[in-house]
Amino acid sequence: MLQWVTVISLAVGIATASLFHLSWSWMLVALSLGFVMLLLQFWRKGSPWFTLGFNVILVGAMWCTMRQQMTEQRIADDSPTLVVRFSKRSSDYVRKCLLDSGLSEENVAVLNAMLLGDREPLTQEQKMRFRGAGVQHLLALSGLHLGIFIAILSFLFLRRARFSRWRWPILIASLILLWSYCLMAGMPQSLLRAMLMTTLFYLNLFATSRSHGSITLANTLLLMLLLDPMSLFDIGTQLSFAAVGALIWLCPVISEIVPYYSFPTSRMGSFLRRLWQLSAVSLSAWFGTMPLCLLYFHQFQPWQPLVSIILVPMTTILLYLGLALLFFCLVNIELVSHSLSFALNWFMGLENAMLDFAGMLPGSTMRVPEIHIGHVLLLYILIFVMGVGMQATRKVQYYCLLEIVGILVLLCLV
Repeated sequence: MLQWVTVISLAVGIATASLFHLSWSWMLVALSLGFVMLLLQFWRKGSPWFTLGFNVILVGAMWCTMRQQMTEQRIADDSPTLVVRFSKRSSDYVRKCLLDSGLSEENVAVLNAMLLGDREPLTQEQKMRFRGAGVQHLLALSGLHLGIFIAILSFLFLRRARFSRWRWPILIASLILLWSYCLMAGMPQSLLRAMLMTTLFYLNLFATSRSHGSITLANTLLLMLLLDPMSLFDIGTQLSFAAVGALIWLCPVISEIVPYYSFPTSRMGSFLRRLWQLSAVSLSAWFGTMPLCLLYFHQFQPWQPLVSIILVPMTTILLYLGLALLFFCLVNIELVSHSLSFALNWFMGLENAMLDFAGMLPGSTMRVPEIHIGHVLLLYILIFVMGVGMQATRKVQYYCLLEIVGILVLLCLV
């Protein structure tokens, strides 16, 4: 509760300062009032959340105003930073290794974009292929790509290290490797968000043996806003946190539609159970990001959850093969590297065929009229009410149904 009150108050303060351009004198007077309220809070023991929220809103407004002034006064410098130069050299080296192994130039461009985020060599046709299928996020480095590296480290070290006496050295070494990969990729915001969330998650897990997804999400957003308050208005940041928030809250609700025990205990039952879990993840992320996609891109992609169920596992296999190919290229075992490059060329051809097929589905991308922030809020309230209704009693479900009808009427009238 404390984390979410803090982060929401900070976001309100940043948005207020950005939209209304508050003066320093007004904010200092209000902060003095907030300090007096804080002293009264310790004296009278009342209204703690209101006092905390009021002060954090003012701090957020002042921090946002200060960063805006620092940005305006900063002299533009077009020279690339050390991180950008290191990322460029890493990308060029990986590209050379992949080309020498026998991969086609088109496939090297896609694989390099997925591994290190270098999308400059991609042609417009390749970008449109992913965009038409509704899976353009596969080309942007994010938690999905970082999760592949985490899965390798978890299989090798982290899973066994949680209760080991060497758990902290192993965790620190693993986090250093992950941050090194983030540095090689140029520290893009999407990967930085995922890396901050991963770091906080594992530090909390190893310290308390519990994983608090909601608290980790709030702490990550708080850190992002403290580092860069204007990231609140970044589309990628909003989509990322909306997707992760939906996965934390909505995914368990959707998973419970088909209970765990209803699947048979055979291998087919295990496969169906995993398929349903993947479907729940895909549906949750789609519901979480759909209102924002309607707001910013004015398009609706109804086939996206189904396409993601097929293409996300294919991309995961492709990245594992790409990492194996890089390893054997580095140790200079040509027979294995050429065999892997042949398999990758074939597999990426299959993925391209799936992307083309997904883009040709009827209604794959539907244009919608422009909407405003009120529609977005109503859509998120609608999704929340639907989620509550899925796990409530029959009486509560009737009330949820009435609320859903009322929200749909409001969406048509607003």
